[in-house]
Amino acid sequence: MSQGEAVDSLIGRVIGDAYVIQQLVGVGGMGRVYRAEQKALGRVVAIKVVHRHLLGDRDSISRFYTEARAASSLNHPNSVSIYDFGRTDDGILYLVMEFLRGKDLARVMHEEGVLPLARIIEVGLGVLGALGEAHARGVVHRDLKPENIIIERMRGGTDLVKVVDFGLAKIRDVESVEAQHGLVAGTPDYMAPEQARALDVDGRSDLYSLGVLLFEMLTGRLPFVDDTPSKVMTRHVMENPPNPMEVAPYRGITQNLCDIVLCVLAKEPNQRFRDADDMARALQKAAASLRANVSDSLRCPSCSALNEATRAYCGDCGRRLSLPQGAAGLPQMSVPPSVERPFLSRGRELAALTDILHRTEGKARVAYVSGELGTGKTRLLSAIGAQATREGAVVVETGPHPSGAPVAYGAVRAAVAQLLNVEEPKLAALAEDDGLWPDAVARAGIRELLTPEGLPGLEGVSRHVAVSAALARATELASTRADRGRVVLMFDELARCDALSAEVLAAFADTGSAHSVLVLVSGAMPISLALRWTGPVVELSPLTAGDARTLSGLELSSLDEHSEGRLPLYLEQLRLLRWEPSGDDVSLPSLAEAVMRRIETLDIVARRVLQAAAVLGERVPFEALRELVHHEDLSVLGKLEARGLLRQTDHGYAFTHPYLRDLVAASTPAETRKLLHARALEWASHNGEPLEVRAEHAFRSGDELAALMLLERMGQEALKRGDPSAAMLAFRRGLELARREMLEKGNESMDPAIVSFSRQLGEAMLWHGDVTAAAGVLNEAFQLAGPRSLERARMTLLLGRVAERRDKPREAARQLGLAAELAQQLNNPILEARAMWAISRVRKAEGDTVGAHNALSRAAERMIAAEPRSARRAQIEVELGELLVDLGDTEAAHEHLERGLDIARDGEWSAIAASALGVLATIDELSARRDQAAKRYREASQSAGKAGDAKGRDRWRRAAQAIMLVTQP
Repeated sequence: MSQGEAVDSLIGRVIGDAYVIQQLVGVGGMGRVYRAEQKALGRVVAIKVVHRHLLGDRDSISRFYTEARAASSLNHPNSVSIYDFGRTDDGILYLVMEFLRGKDLARVMHEEGVLPLARIIEVGLGVLGALGEAHARGVVHRDLKPENIIIERMRGGTDLVKVVDFGLAKIRDVESVEAQHGLVAGTPDYMAPEQARALDVDGRSDLYSLGVLLFEMLTGRLPFVDDTPSKVMTRHVMENPPNPMEVAPYRGITQNLCDIVLCVLAKEPNQRFRDADDMARALQKAAASLRANVSDSLRCPSCSALNEATRAYCGDCGRRLSLPQGAAGLPQMSVPPSVERPFLSRGRELAALTDILHRTEGKARVAYVSGELGTGKTRLLSAIGAQATREGAVVVETGPHPSGAPVAYGAVRAAVAQLLNVEEPKLAALAEDDGLWPDAVARAGIRELLTPEGLPGLEGVSRHVAVSAALARATELASTRADRGRVVLMFDELARCDALSAEVLAAFADTGSAHSVLVLVSGAMPISLALRWTGPVVELSPLTAGDARTLSGLELSSLDEHSEGRLPLYLEQLRLLRWEPSGDDVSLPSLAEAVMRRIETLDIVARRVLQAAAVLGERVPFEALRELVHHEDLSVLGKLEARGLLRQTDHGYAFTHPYLRDLVAASTPAETRKLLHARALEWASHNGEPLEVRAEHAFRSGDELAALMLLERMGQEALKRGDPSAAMLAFRRGLELARREMLEKGNESMDPAIVSFSRQLGEAMLWHGDVTAAAGVLNEAFQLAGPRSLERARMTLLLGRVAERRDKPREAARQLGLAAELAQQLNNPILEARAMWAISRVRKAEGDTVGAHNALSRAAERMIAAEPRSARRAQIEVELGELLVDLGDTEAAHEHLERGLDIARDGEWSAIAASALGVLATIDELSARRDQAAKRYREASQSAGKAGDAKGRDRWRRAAQAIMLVTQP
């Protein structure tokens, strides 16, 4: 296979688990550039795949990452944004960049000829904006040339200038003879004298290259031309540049423009402008002198910027300038007030929800609002919520945690706080008021809601049913404030919430069944909750053609043909963009393009504040934002609100739509994004934010050590509380980080971390029920674990549990036996006990009660030596008692159960104590001691309720009631 065929085989491949490569768009000295789509956001990106021959050793790979990090730290409107970079499993190095739709400057000059002086200055200022930020960060371009400057002609008649390929030419030191092919950091025609002489370069070398570009744009030719690249370089070093005014006297080049060009073309760097900002000020003065000769100008009625009268759109905000004369200079909102936004084509859906609301009487009902991104689900929920409020109902609106992290019970906690009419921090005080929570399970549930830890003593068992009982009690309390006792709970975008909140709602079908409550859940179908709690589905489809035109204000047939043409979110973005077809812009932009065009009109300060907000989440506490941006920059929040990007909340700001937040976050340059997450991590740690929030920021901050520690802790705590979904996310991210560290830096010390996270991920998958995936992860990492290591023993135990779940008892017993033997050799009694405990379960499932008893007895022996008063010891003693009851040895069973009960009570593991009491009651019942049995059953029910074990409470309560029925005459 040829190299070209091999590279072209990338088309259709998914890179970085997110980007689908679609088309080859260019080949350069450093690599190939492809058009790709980021499916999750529906946006187009460019992916540069670096030529393999440039990265032949580990040092060159390390240089790639160094340069990529430097380039992706640039965060200026005139620098191409690098969103992501990395290395695939098969060694492909790639950068993900914004996809530029303009033309390079070389093509612009070829197609349009000599450019107007004002436009040349505009391009120069754009380049200087990018260079100024880069130089301040210690990044020198080294290869500034027309092909590395992209020009996109904007609708307002301005040029959006983008400088590309910062720093990447330094990946490999290449022989000077290759310079003519563009493989080095510098092209002879545009190379500064010190660069040609192989001396140290700095930002002033880039200014020299820009001087060559300005000379070329002003005169239509290069200052130095010769037969070979080496001769051109010699002339740059030895000869003074010609005077642009003399080269092109017909162009009307002003003296100050000429002086600027000759200044930066000086041979010695210290004779040029001091830096890019200094040169920009000189160019701005030149631009002002040009504008002074143009008396006809127009001030934008939206942002008050001064524009040339020939422009149809404002160069600052993009607003159309053909407004009534009386409107000139008056400040206007970019977005109409929310009450004026039309609510179209949703009468049928609103009527359906209203009917469901009116039929919610004396019982809990659920309904689902489904639809794809941007169909207006949140808007419909708000509409029915407003109507329910007018009718006297108590309405609660909740959704994903403000940070976007999977904070345990985050959505339910917010709902309970609203139901109790308090702010979330004050829930702790209410949780201590036992009078509010007469039911023991609900009392345990409200405490679990505040400090999620799962059922005490029983690892991996959640208390979501208890939390659901607390939600039902809060609903009952709220109903006293409502007309006819009606309550509406709205959970927006449930799929983006934490998994435990969905579990709570599934249980709420029973715990809240006696209340007049309507639960409204939105999301894209299928919503997993709908399989467990059935209810009507109100599906939102795109708008009608007529309503689409009304909302957008456009009379375009292409709206019907456009894939997003009738989605309310898309149409609203078009309206806010004030998009209209023009001579050079007739094709409808995509949703992502429409949003990004709006963001491109923001100044750099507003963009950076918006990026900081996106890093913090969908809803942003003001005090957190204040930590991430300069205090004086917060003044732009009003502008972002006026543009319809943010809205003000009680405690800060929120994005007007989750998609906007996702797109802004993903469009922030990679290293800038990491820096913002690092600052957010500091704020979150200082302010006691939930572990999941801190782990989220650490993972995205680039602080591998902190991230690995927080992610492991997050996963372990999630498993303990019975939240395998959050555990899988944490362990998968930890594994990704460890692998990335090994691939990027060749850090072999990451091998133990890879093994550990693989094992824990496999365990989380097993808890989640994804047995096949668990087996795959465990087997992949099995060989990395040493043959006589603790990790090998742990993995073997887990593989035994996989076989058990696959209903392969022989394979399960074999693997578990190997794990027990290895644990014994490693002198690890706890792991040995766990293996024998698992063998006991396998034997019991096969009907081998004696074998199960023998294995569990050995587990108990090992636990006595290692953890004599632990919850696991108590569980094993109780299970031994149950087995002995089955074997008919109630006397020995009684001894084990009393021992387990004593340990459980001592450790305050009420659920385990309840199990011990329940089995002791069974022994009493078998011995015809019915009164004693009933008493113990009731005690077991109370103990289970205290723990928040609703299932255990109900089981032992039914057992007590059954005995009472038998004993009654």
